[in-house]
Amino acid sequence: MISRQRHTIAWRWGLVVALCTGTSLIAQQEGGGGGDVQHEARLPSTGTGRQTDATYSGASALTTPLAEDSTLGGASGYTASRPYRDSSPNTPYVPPYSADGQYRRPRCSIPTDAGDLLVATRGTGEILLISSDGKRVERLFGPSASGFVAICRIESSRYAVADALHHRVLLFEQTADGWRLNGELVVPGAPSSLGWDRQRGVLWVGAQWARRLHACRLSFQDKATNDSRDRFAPVSESFIDVEFCPGPMLLLEHHQVLLVADAFGNRFAVIDVERQRVLRQGTFYGHDVPALAATDDETMVFYPHRLLNEFARSVTTDITWGGMLSNNIRWLQTERLLHVEGEAMFRQGKFFPLGSPGNGAADPTDMDVAHDGRIAVTLGGTNRVAVLRQGEFYFDQFVVGLHPVDCQFSQDAQQLWVVNEFSDTVSLIDLPAGQVRHIALGPLRPPTLAERGEQLFYDATLSHDGWMSCHSCHTDGHTCGLLNDNFSDGSFGTPKRVLSLLGQRFTSPFAWNGSVPHLAAQVRQSVKSTMAGDRELEDLQVSALVAFLDSLPVPPSVRAARQGGGAAADAAHVETRWLAAQQAAAQGFRVFEQRGCVHCHPPPHFTSPETYDVGLHDEQGAAQFNPPSLLGVSQRQEALFHDGSARSLDDVFKAQHQLDSPLSDEEREALIDFLLAL
Repeated sequence: MISRQRHTIAWRWGLVVALCTGTSLIAQQEGGGGGDVQHEARLPSTGTGRQTDATYSGASALTTPLAEDSTLGGASGYTASRPYRDSSPNTPYVPPYSADGQYRRPRCSIPTDAGDLLVATRGTGEILLISSDGKRVERLFGPSASGFVAICRIESSRYAVADALHHRVLLFEQTADGWRLNGELVVPGAPSSLGWDRQRGVLWVGAQWARRLHACRLSFQDKATNDSRDRFAPVSESFIDVEFCPGPMLLLEHHQVLLVADAFGNRFAVIDVERQRVLRQGTFYGHDVPALAATDDETMVFYPHRLLNEFARSVTTDITWGGMLSNNIRWLQTERLLHVEGEAMFRQGKFFPLGSPGNGAADPTDMDVAHDGRIAVTLGGTNRVAVLRQGEFYFDQFVVGLHPVDCQFSQDAQQLWVVNEFSDTVSLIDLPAGQVRHIALGPLRPPTLAERGEQLFYDATLSHDGWMSCHSCHTDGHTCGLLNDNFSDGSFGTPKRVLSLLGQRFTSPFAWNGSVPHLAAQVRQSVKSTMAGDRELEDLQVSALVAFLDSLPVPPSVRAARQGGGAAADAAHVETRWLAAQQAAAQGFRVFEQRGCVHCHPPPHFTSPETYDVGLHDEQGAAQFNPPSLLGVSQRQEALFHDGSARSLDDVFKAQHQLDSPLSDEEREALIDFLLAL
C-alpha cells in the first residue's frame, strides 16, 4: 500500500553541506565521527543541552558544543519587531567538520519492522541502518556513484530505492544472512518518487523529467532460492504520460486510483490503477506538494503546500501575515477531488496555516501521519519540524538539523525520526519528553563555495520572518510556474511569471525587463526586494549563491528524458544539445531560421541580451521584455510569456508572436517539434 510519498529532487547538483542558518554561521570544531546531542527543543520553551555517546562504524565519538560566527549567517527575521516573538533558540545542530569526512546528503528514509530506520543518501549513494535506539549507524550499501532520492517498502523485508543520477531503481531485501541487493530496473527520465501497489504487485515509479509514470509488475522467488539475483523479477512494464513532472503519489485502495502531484507546480493527476490510464488531471490551490496522505477511511486527502498570491506585493506588510506566500496544510474530500471540477472541488474541505507572524514556517518538505492521527511536517526553510499535538489542533515545533527533508513516526508514535539533508544527521525526537537527539551519520567534510550557496538558496531566514526561501518559488532551482508581484521590474501591480533558474548562467541580463546586468546584482535584489530580507546580503553570501546558481544544469527536454538522454550539465554540452535537436527536427529548425525566431533566440543558448516588443504589455504599459532561453522549454510550457498567458507552445504561435504572417499548420507543427527537442 502507498500510505504516502514525498517529493524528491530528480538529479544531483553535487555534494552539499550547509553552513549558514539563523543569524550566524555554525563554526565547526575539528574532529569527526558519529555522535548524538540531546536537548529539549519544543517551542516556545528555551532548550538546554547535554552530550551523549553514539557509535558509527565501531568508533565512539563525542560531539562538542557549537560556536557561532557571522561570516555567512542568514539575515534572520526573528530579531525584528513583530506581533509574535519566538523565544526558543534557532540554532540547528551540525556535527564538527573533519578533513577526511564526506558529505552524504541523507535524502529519504523508511522504518523497518524491527523499529530501525533505513536511510538513503543522495551525495554518496549509501544505504544506512540506524538502530531503533539511535546508538548505532551501520552501512548496508555504498559509498557509490548513485544519487538516491526516494525509498519505499515492498512487503515486509523488501525495499526499492530510486537512483535519479543513473535513471534506475535498485531492489534489495533483508534475509537471514543479512542485507543484499537483488535487482535493478532501468527508468529513463530521473526516477524521483516510488509507491507500491501490494494488491497488484506493481511498483509505481515517477520519472520526473520524462513526465511519465512507470508501472513495473514484479514477482518474487522463494527466499530459499540460492540465486538471489532472481528474487525480484519484473514480469511486465508499462507507462503513462502526464502533463507535468510527477512528484509524490498516493494509492487510494478503496477507489482503485493513484493520486499523483506535480513536483514543481500545482497540477495533479488521477490514475486508474487497474486499467492504467489517466482518469483526470486538475489543479490544486498551492504548489510544490511534498507529500500526500489520506484518512484511514479515505474520505479525506490532505497535503502540505505553499501558496503564492500574485495579488500581494513583496513588501513586509504583505509578507508578515503570509499574504504573499504562505505555508499550509489542506484537506479535501476525496469524492470531490476525484469527481468535481474547478473551485467546487475545495468546498467542505479544511485549511490550516503552518506559519504565523514572526515564524513563517517556510518550505514544508515532507509529512508523516502516526497511527493515532498525529501529523508531522518538516519545515526545510527554518530547520524545524512541526508536530500536531494529540487531541488538539496545535503544532509544536522542534529545532532539528539543517534542511530537514523527511520524517517518520515510530511504530508506537512516541518518537519521530527527522532526516536533515544539509547537516548529514538524523534527529530522533522523544515526543512525550520534548527532547531531541542528533545522530551524525559519520565524519562531515567542509563545504565548497557552491555548496554553501545551495544551503543559502534553501534558507528562509534570509527572508522577512522566515516565510520563504529562494526555493519557495524557484522549486529546486526550477519554477513553480506561477506569478509573483515584486519590484524587480521597477513597479508593483505587474505580477510576472517566476522564471526557471536551471541553466540561468547563459541568460544575462536578468529580470523580465533585462535591467539587471549581472547575477550577483540580481541575487542581492531578489533577497532585498522579493524576499524583503531584514539585512543586506554579505559579499561572501552573494558569491556563494552565484556559485550555486552557476552550477545548475539545463533540464533535459521531455523527449530526451523519455529516450534516456541526460541533461546538459555544463556549457560544453549546450552546443551538442542544440545540434542534436537540429538534426532530430531539421524541418522545424529551417522554419525557426526562415521566420526570424533566431534573431531574438540565437543558438546555442537561444536567448539574447536585448529587450523586444513582442506585442504584449503589462498592467503598467511596459512592452519591452528580455527573451528567456528556449533550452528545456518543454519542461515549462504550461506557462509562457511574462504573464503566463500562453499555456502551450501552440498558444504562442496562435498569437502570431512577432511573425510577419501566420504559420501554416505544417510550419507550426515543425517549429514546435524543434522546440520540444531543445
